[in-house]
Amino acid sequence: MEQHDDFISSGEFLKFWFFARRNAKLIGKIMLGVVVLAMLFAFIAKPRYMSEAIVMMDSRKTRVTNMEAVVSNVSLDTSAVRSEIDIISSRAVIDRVQKQLKLNEDADINPNLRGFGWLARLLPWKKNDDEAQKSETAERTLIATVLKKNLEVENDGHSYSIAIRYRDADAERAARIANAFADQYLVDQLEVKFDASQRANEWLAKRLEGLREELRTSEKAVEDFRAAHNLVGAAEETITQKQLAEISTKLIQARAELSQAEAKQKTIRNLKEKGKSASVVMASPLIQELKSQLAEVRRKEADLSARYGNRHPTMINVHNELRDITAKVEEETQKVLSGADSDLDIARSKVKSLEEGVAALKNQTGEGDQAMVTLRQLRREADANKTLYESFLARFKQVAEQQDLQMADARIVAKAEVALKPYFPNPVIFFVLSLVLGGMIGFAVAFIREYMERGYRDLNALETALGVAGLGIVPLMDCSSQLPTDYVLEKPLSIYAESIRSIRTAVHFSNVDAPPKVIMVTSSLPNEGKTIFAISFARIMAKSGARVLLIDADMRRPRVHSVAGLDKIQPDLARILSGEVQLAQAVQKDISGMDVLIARAKTPNPHDLLASKQMERLLAIAREQYDLVIIDTPPVIAVADSVVVTKLVDTTVYLVRWATTPREVIAQGIKRLTDCNAKIAGVVLNQVNLEEQKKYGDYGYYYDKYKDYYTN
Repeated sequence: MEQHDDFISSGEFLKFWFFARRNAKLIGKIMLGVVVLAMLFAFIAKPRYMSEAIVMMDSRKTRVTNMEAVVSNVSLDTSAVRSEIDIISSRAVIDRVQKQLKLNEDADINPNLRGFGWLARLLPWKKNDDEAQKSETAERTLIATVLKKNLEVENDGHSYSIAIRYRDADAERAARIANAFADQYLVDQLEVKFDASQRANEWLAKRLEGLREELRTSEKAVEDFRAAHNLVGAAEETITQKQLAEISTKLIQARAELSQAEAKQKTIRNLKEKGKSASVVMASPLIQELKSQLAEVRRKEADLSARYGNRHPTMINVHNELRDITAKVEEETQKVLSGADSDLDIARSKVKSLEEGVAALKNQTGEGDQAMVTLRQLRREADANKTLYESFLARFKQVAEQQDLQMADARIVAKAEVALKPYFPNPVIFFVLSLVLGGMIGFAVAFIREYMERGYRDLNALETALGVAGLGIVPLMDCSSQLPTDYVLEKPLSIYAESIRSIRTAVHFSNVDAPPKVIMVTSSLPNEGKTIFAISFARIMAKSGARVLLIDADMRRPRVHSVAGLDKIQPDLARILSGEVQLAQAVQKDISGMDVLIARAKTPNPHDLLASKQMERLLAIAREQYDLVIIDTPPVIAVADSVVVTKLVDTTVYLVRWATTPREVIAQGIKRLTDCNAKIAGVVLNQVNLEEQKKYGDYGYYYDKYKDYYTN
């Protein structure tokens, strides 16, 4: 598949090469003409210069105070850069440049100063104010149009740099205007910020007056309410509320102590009932000491019991001592339990007393609470107004200080300089572009010319367009001393003879199973060389030893007898078809050995004769007596004689004159035959100029490579 694609590509390239080669003179002339015109224009055109100033949007902001809320700095994203480019080329900046450079006085910029425009300034009458204003506005608009037309502002998309370019016929003026655009862009930024600061300052001043009055009113309302409700000097709550808060706190503590006392008393009693000592009891120093003594006596009792009996005086003393200590521990434990009960009673009394105090104070707080709620609301409003006023006052001072300290968000990094040479016209660029443009125009003209050609020069194109096989080409012979029909006998190895043989081979293999025996030769129009081809074809086949019969079936303009040098007095085709003579009586011998059946002009009813049964019988006899029968018929478009003959022959050879026969006529002729179900072996491109054909890459191109095989 890849090899096939390569073949197609190389074939297409070869076609393009031949196309360019055969139209080289035309393309060259057009290219030369375009180049000459372009270079002439390049040398006579008025030179134009371009100057460039570069402005960079500064990402490093210098701020004396925080002004972001008043005047936002420029964002450095793509859309912001695009917006700054639009500002530079805006009408506002253009008008600033006009005013700075006084361009209304420059005749090269102001169209009103050119031609007869200056005359309007010298006219004696005066215009009224409205007319003068309209005239000045129109003039500024004209100047702005000129400036915008020659201005170019762009960003490369990869940096914050903005290039400001201006084109003009004057190099100094181009640099001056480019720099003016950069300067006025920065001035515009500063003025926009200054105006914004000024507007903010004015608004803040008006707003402060209102806030100041609101703050005074709210503070006066607080003081008036305090005086009306005897709350002068009071804090955020009344005395009763403070007392209630303190007693409530103490009540909470007392309740906590009551809970602890109840838990303590309950724990001691539970442990005492179970015969255990509570941790509260064990915490008593006296009980701890008694417990220690009790442990020491028990240890002593254990030691003495090993040596003495229970009735021994020493043992009796130890038992008595142990009993006394146990009684003291029990006594002290009872005291601790009694103390817990006493603490519980005290805690209960304290809680009850505090609860009564809280209930009493609650009855006194109703009226004071309502007044304090209203007072707190008034104070909150006053505090909010005070905070807002202080915030606006601080912002007002910042704006007032910053108003004279504005800085542009961009800076000029490169001033425009006077160009030393014009950017237009550039002879080198003009030459290259004119060369390319000339080549394109040349190829287009050549293509149109070939497309508009009436005839075919390429056999492959003919095959593709008509959908029939191409049998071959017959070269145009330059033999003024003799006809090609005689030349083919004199030079049997010539290129002309070989082309006829190649066509014969192609016709033979057009039907391998049943090679054609009766062949009709025709064309679309007269003078396409079909008679010469038919005679040459028949003579070559006769010289090869075949029995050949050539029939001239063109009974309107017969030429076989004159070209072949035969006797025109002999019986012709019409007499055979009318039954006057037999075939053997009418045929004449040619110098090549073939038999020829001539025709005469002005034969009445030739169409009826060719369509008769006698014509069928004649061809049937010819098939038996000859190896090959060639019939020269009239042109297909001219008359219908050929159409009736196609039904009697095995195949048809259709001749097309090279580069002459109109394409639509050829297509019409082929269609007429195919509509009658004629068998067409193919088309032959006749009278081909091989030298010209070389340019089309067909047979003529390869002729130089193997012309040594021919004897011309």
